[in-house]
Amino acid sequence: MTLIDFGAGVTGLLFLGGLVMGQMPRHWQTTRGWLLISLAGIPLFCMAIAIMVKVPILLFGVMAMVCFHAGRSSRWGR
Repeated sequence: MTLIDFGAGVTGLLFLGGLVMGQMPRHWQTTRGWLLISLAGIPLFCMAIAIMVKVPILLFGVMAMVCFHAGRSSRWGR
């Protein structure tokens, strides 16, 4: 990996983080939140997806968590 490849990767993550920031809550839309999402959140998300693809049983656990989250009652609030 050359320095140019590394710079292109970081720049791409920053631009992708900018796209994600449009969907984030208002209190996350700061420079600190943008850098956190761009340089930590997106790579960690990609690594988690890669691990779940490599170990398929984790996909069932994630699906169960999503189902439980989607089925929770909104009456109780947060």
